[in-house]
Amino acid sequence: MSGSSRRQFLALALSASCTAAQTPSAKKASKKRSQLAPVLGITTTSLGLKDASINKLVAALQPLKLRLISLGAPHFNPWTGKGNRIAEMRDLRQKFSTAAILVRSVQVDIAPERTDGEIARMLAMANALDVRHVTATVPVAMLGRLNSLAQKQGMLIALLNGGRSEIDSVNAFQNSVQSFGSLGIALDAAGLEARGGDPLELLNHNGSRMFEVRFHPAGPRTTEALSTVRRRFPNLPMLIDLPVPGDVEASMAFFRAAISQKPPEHPGSKKSPSSAKQKG
Repeated sequence: MSGSSRRQFLALALSASCTAAQTPSAKKASKKRSQLAPVLGITTTSLGLKDASINKLVAALQPLKLRLISLGAPHFNPWTGKGNRIAEMRDLRQKFSTAAILVRSVQVDIAPERTDGEIARMLAMANALDVRHVTATVPVAMLGRLNSLAQKQGMLIALLNGGRSEIDSVNAFQNSVQSFGSLGIALDAAGLEARGGDPLELLNHNGSRMFEVRFHPAGPRTTEALSTVRRRFPNLPMLIDLPVPGDVEASMAFFRAAISQKPPEHPGSKKSPSSAKQKG
């Protein structure tokens, strides 16, 4: 994937995330809201569902009024089953479309023993779902191989810090994504802060390579990171991602409080003319 084509793909992905899940009435209402209205969603693993029923997933989302999701297990498990699952994914995509829900990404844990064939199959399944990118925890030693496979499928991979990830610092992320055109970042802000890292620093240095920001109620650096996303990267999705299924409402309250705060100034950053107009 060339640099120009990748930029076009990413621009389309970001703009589509703001409108694809909206009904006509929602689109009309959105015109009355600020142009900087953030995109709030949730990882499906935060809901604590035990089976892959789409009806139950849709029912769980309705009272929360959230229409943007990152699809994880048990609803997306590419490492089980055999044969061609493309038709299955297309059917799943249609069900979500009917429910006016946008699947922003799918989340996977790529173990070292996964073969090229298994990874290519996973990427093809994600492609059939029409997701914006795959969010993955993956060993550093596999990054070159993963980048090559993603390029062949025309997909983008967002490297997620936390969990089993070996990529859990600003330098590690920068070194990982700079050499690979199909790799970006999915920031687990609260997880990084809990490990002594600074999500705001990572955001300030790598905002252009950030595909999504995940959070749950945490400390001041996570708060500042969400506030910064609200102002500087208004199209960047922010996803509730609870370490164990819990109080989603508390996460939504934390989110609302965080984005209401003024973010700290980023040294060396300059506001674009377009963003200045929007803010005014």
